[in-house]
Amino acid sequence: MKKIIVLLLLVLLSLPIVVRGTVDMNDIILVFPQENRTEIEASVIEGAIQFFVAKAHADLLFAEHERSAKQAFDYEAAGVYVEKAITAMSKAVDEYGKSLSLAKAAGYLPEVTAQFKSFDYEAHRTAFKMENDTLTRVKAYFLQGDIVGAYNQNVENLSEIQVTLEQIKEGLVKQKLPEIDTFCRLLQQFSKAAMFGNYCTVTATSIFKQYQLEKQ
Repeated sequence: MKKIIVLLLLVLLSLPIVVRGTVDMNDIILVFPQENRTEIEASVIEGAIQFFVAKAHADLLFAEHERSAKQAFDYEAAGVYVEKAITAMSKAVDEYGKSLSLAKAAGYLPEVTAQFKSFDYEAHRTAFKMENDTLTRVKAYFLQGDIVGAYNQNVENLSEIQVTLEQIKEGLVKQKLPEIDTFCRLLQQFSKAAMFGNYCTVTATSIFKQYQLEKQ
C-alpha cells in the first residue's frame, strides 16, 4: 500500500515539472542590462537542462524502488541512477550559482524592476489559477524588485535536492533501501523547485507583457 502511495505522489508531484520553462527563469533576464543578458541566460538555461537530467535519473531510481515490490531491489542499478542524478544536480547548482553571481554584478534596470513592484499579483494568481503558497514566495521577492533573491532561492531549492540525493547514496552504498519518507521528501523537493521556477517564469512573462503594452 505504501508503494502505491509513493507512486501516486510521483505522478502528482511530477506534473508541474513538464511545464515549459519550469525552472528556466530565463524570461526574467530583461531586468538586467542588455550587455549582461546573454551570459546570464546561458547559465540559467544550462542549469535548467541539468535539473531535468537529474530528475530523469531520479525517476529511474523511483521506478527501481517500485519494482522492488515484486523482485529484489537492484542496488547496483540504483547506485548508478543516484550517482548520475547527483552529478547532474551538482552541475545545475553550479550553473545557477554562476548566473546568480553574474546577476549580482550586473545590477538592474530600475524602470523594469519598478514593474515588478507595481504588478497586480492577486489578479495574476486568479487568472492563472496559481497555488497561493508558491506565488506568495515569488511575490515576496518580486515586490521588492529582488530578482537576485529569487535566483538565490532557486539555488537553495536545488541544493536541498542535492543533499537528499547524497543521503540516499550513502544508504545504497551500505545496501540500505531508502525509507519511503526519504523518497517523499525528494519528490516534494523536486516539485517545490519546479513550481518556484515555473511561477517566477510565468509571472515575469506576464509583467513584461504588461510593461510592453503600457509602452505602446
